[in-house]
Formats: sequence, C-alpha cells, structure tokens
Amino acid sequence: MTMTFAGCADRRVADLLASAQSKGQAQAADNLAPWPAECERKEPHAPLVTGGEVRTALDRERDALERQWALGDACTAFYKDQQAERAK
Repeated sequence: MTMTFAGCADRRVADLLASAQSKGQAQAADNLAPWPAECERKEPHAPLVTGGEVRTALDRERDALERQWALGDACTAFYKDQQAERAK
C-alpha cells in the first residue's frame, strides 16, 4: 500500500511540473518583444593595410570593438526597457 501512495505522489508531482513548464513557456512567449534587427548586426574587423602602422590597425580594431560593445549595450537596454514597461 505504501508503494501505491508513492506512485500517486510521483505522478501528481510530474503532472504539476509539466503544467508549470507549459505555463512558463506560454508566458515567456507572450512577454518577449521581437529582437531588433539592429541587434543581429556584427561590427566587421578593421581592415589590415599592407605597410601600415600596427598601432593604427590596433586603434581601428579597438574602435570597432567598442562599437560592437555599444550595440550589445543598446540591445540589453532594449529588453530592460521592455521589462520596465511590463512591470508598470
């Protein structure tokens, strides 16, 4: 008889977990705005110029990296703004 109760409890827990997972997936689908197309853009590496100064190439590469980071920050801010709007 103890095994029967344990089997029922296991089944009920499994049902509750499945229900919670379905509900969470449905809510997540409703809460997320589409990813902005700009966030898909990748900043290209700075071109290497034959005979050019290495320092100049590094400076251009650093600028490209900072632009990519700024884009990532802007995309993060987009979703933080979305969360703030939904919390109101």
